Amino acid sequence: MTHPSTTPSSAPRAAKATRIFIFLAVMIPGAFAQDLPGPDTEAKWGKIPSSQLLMTSYAADTTAAAVILSDVGEVSFSNNLFVVYDRHTRIKILSDAGYDWGTVSVTYYAKGGTQTVRNVKGQTFTINDKGDVTRHKMDKEAVFTENIDGSFERIRFTLPALEPGAVLEYSYRVVSEGPQYMPSWQFQRSEPVLWSEFKAEIPLVYAYTRKIVGTHPFAVESLEEITSREIKNLRWAMSDLPALREEAYMTTPNDYRAALDFQLSGYISNVGWTEYLTSWNELAGELMTLPQFGGQLAGSRDVKSQVETVTMAATTPREKMEQIYDFVSKSITWDQSDGVLVDQNISSVLKTGSGSRPEINLLLTAMLREAGLDAHPVLISTRSHGQPIEEYPLLSQFNSTLVAVEFPRDRILMDATNPMRPLNLLPTDALNRRGWLVKASKPSWIPIELKERYDHTIRIDGALNVDGSLTATLRSSSRGYAAVGNRRELVDAGSAGSFIINSMLEDLVDATIDSSYVANLDSVANDLHVTADFSAPTFAQSTGDFMFFTPVLIERFDENPLKPQERTFPVDTSFPISTSYTFRLQLPDEWAVDKDELPGTVLTRLPRDGGFFRREVQVEDDALIVKSVFALNNTYFEPHVYSELRTFFDTVVAAQNEQIIVIRTPD
Repeated sequence: MTHPSTTPSSAPRAAKATRIFIFLAVMIPGAFAQDLPGPDTEAKWGKIPSSQLLMTSYAADTTAAAVILSDVGEVSFSNNLFVVYDRHTRIKILSDAGYDWGTVSVTYYAKGGTQTVRNVKGQTFTINDKGDVTRHKMDKEAVFTENIDGSFERIRFTLPALEPGAVLEYSYRVVSEGPQYMPSWQFQRSEPVLWSEFKAEIPLVYAYTRKIVGTHPFAVESLEEITSREIKNLRWAMSDLPALREEAYMTTPNDYRAALDFQLSGYISNVGWTEYLTSWNELAGELMTLPQFGGQLAGSRDVKSQVETVTMAATTPREKMEQIYDFVSKSITWDQSDGVLVDQNISSVLKTGSGSRPEINLLLTAMLREAGLDAHPVLISTRSHGQPIEEYPLLSQFNSTLVAVEFPRDRILMDATNPMRPLNLLPTDALNRRGWLVKASKPSWIPIELKERYDHTIRIDGALNVDGSLTATLRSSSRGYAAVGNRRELVDAGSAGSFIINSMLEDLVDATIDSSYVANLDSVANDLHVTADFSAPTFAQSTGDFMFFTPVLIERFDENPLKPQERTFPVDTSFPISTSYTFRLQLPDEWAVDKDELPGTVLTRLPRDGGFFRREVQVEDDALIVKSVFALNNTYFEPHVYSELRTFFDTVVAAQNEQIIVIRTPD
């Protein structure tokens, strides 16, 4: 049951701190020494210590497919004040799963020659059973350049002779025509890192603000200013960083991994000191005059005419809002592209019936304004994009848009890209805690507040047959985010029967649908109801006078979604979750529940009303009744309660997968 829940690369962005990721270090063989010596901060190209070649495992993380031995990035400025960024990386491959680290990509802003990648080198070192070391040099022909979108390009290469035990080494240089392309640095990766270091020599004519992410301590933090050369030397290093991998109920790893982020804040020019970062107020003012954004909200004859038609029957502002939202969400098809600025004007969107997210939501904003509502665009950074940095008033931090309508005592956020989502529900990826409300005079950061939860109620009434088969009726009622997800899966499945088999009863082998009915598929403001008669020929397993089965068929956790023993970042479920499940099973004649093996009541709660789980098993006459309720009331759990939350899920998993035993009781 689906519950609501790489290759190293770099991607510079225009007018924002370039995000280029690197790694370099030194490693000791887990097979020969469990106590690792200190890092070799002077790793030289091609000089691989024998300990790194002989290493076969990493004791601190036995699941590691690779280890970043060392990762060093150095920034300097050329005589013409171009940013020169050099990266040198060394990686140990421990298993076949680590081969992905042998393919590297570097994305850069190539338009107008703004950035170039040079001096790409790579080599692989292997050692055989006799201890002979072979160096495999990467051919120049292995380096490919790909055009991404006309502005960005990507250098991609794969190192040769990949195999468990190999040590990979590569380096390259990125030259950027502008001080705004100071790279960001990620110390932490999805595999363990032994040594990660970033150094920069910055002319004093430039000033940068910097933000440190993560809680891992620095092994080195040195900020030395050498005024005689008008250069500031900066150096940061971390050692022995654990892997930070994608986990259940998280936004993006970039929100939590140890990293440095830089942004040019000012520089000395011919006219003296110049501020590079504008204020949020200035950025809002610029946006509202931009033809690709605020210029779309001035109104047009097409928009005015459409609003008059759509709101003809409305008598209150809220009715106008609801009818305009209903029209836009159902009449304009989202082309699946996102962003902040538009490529076509909103009149064209009305005519073609298709547009990007910013085009659809700016059309919605313009129509709401035309109807007299206080509507404004809201810029957001989605969960997968990461948290925006409020210290940096930069448009490039945002990758999506919403719409806000302000009433005297209420603010309603909406997104009109999905006709199966009611007005009060936002896309799941938009639930990223805050957004930036864009007004020409007083922009502001606003909370993204939840209006609904994931709410699913299931009831199954069935009969167990003597051959172990099940015939039953399923009744499902979903609302909020559960209804949105189920509506989407229903449409994608093509039929109610396929949806029920593949999304609800997927754990029942050979289940078949005899009849089905769906209510309110298109009435998205109402609960979605699904009813089906079904049969499952192999529901219960039988052994002589015993049959046993798992009674929880839907909304079951097969395993604990919180796999690591510890977690240093929050659990973020996006929205509250509530599921209610009832299973009533009529037993065949001469069969009864083994009362000695009847599961008892399970009740567990999270602190501070964070959630609870209750499971009850009862026997009434010849029927078995299983009832359970699962609820997560909070959406955000800090790391210090992770252990309790993980134990909570352990209890849920054990109870939901506990089997019932029935026995033959002949007269």
